[in-house]
Amino acid sequence: MEALFPDSPEAERARFLRARNGNVDEAAAQLRTYLKWRAESYPPAPGTLLLGKGLPPWNLMGEGLAMRGVDGTPVLLSLAAMADPEVGTPAQYAYAAAMLLEENLPRDTEQLITIVVDVGGIHPGGANAPVSKLIPIIRELSRVLAPLFPERVKRMTIYPVPLAVRGIWSAVKLFLDPVTANKAVLLSGGNSRTGSRYPVELSKYVDMSNVPPGPLYGLPHPKDVGEPWRLKNQSTLDNACLKDEKVPQGTTPGSDGACPDAFQQVPA
Repeated sequence: MEALFPDSPEAERARFLRARNGNVDEAAAQLRTYLKWRAESYPPAPGTLLLGKGLPPWNLMGEGLAMRGVDGTPVLLSLAAMADPEVGTPAQYAYAAAMLLEENLPRDTEQLITIVVDVGGIHPGGANAPVSKLIPIIRELSRVLAPLFPERVKRMTIYPVPLAVRGIWSAVKLFLDPVTANKAVLLSGGNSRTGSRYPVELSKYVDMSNVPPGPLYGLPHPKDVGEPWRLKNQSTLDNACLKDEKVPQGTTPGSDGACPDAFQQVPA
């Protein structure tokens, strides 16, 4: 692998080789695909829709998110209720997620991550789309991310998933990368005793000392995760803001033709 990819970091070559069970030819083909994608896609071109910049920041990681797994792995927090299928295409969501991982996972390390997926509703501010509407996004995320970022997921926790609806997971699982899907742990609802959004069992996988006590991961208001991304009875100008078109920015649409700050909100 080193002879084939002398400019690829050792840790990167090791990850791809491990993902292909030591098969050099298969690992080389997969790494070649990643390097080609990276050369063509990173950094993103100006005006590209990204998380928090035209697309809802439903995936949070890195700066501003102190959450860690019990083993010290950084957390990728996914707020499913913030994903709005009416705002971006599955391909745009997948590209934006790939950029988030590319910027937060150094190529020269074998850093693993813990994925925390919160599928609870967010009111107000969330799109709260039904699972059936999110499946195209989930499918594209898996198709794009799995081959580009192999051997990065330590564990994935998903909640709240009551026993009564766990059959839905069986359907969603079909669209996921099998390696990642097999690392998923389903947890029930929040802590009814304390009223916390977080299930008691989450402490088995996430260091709760680093989880803010607020109702939404320490974010005092949904605006901090992109509220509002879709309003009722939007004007044409509002829709232009959502699509990241060339519209003056600054105040509420309709007053001076400018986009509201919320559409450009980036997680702190």
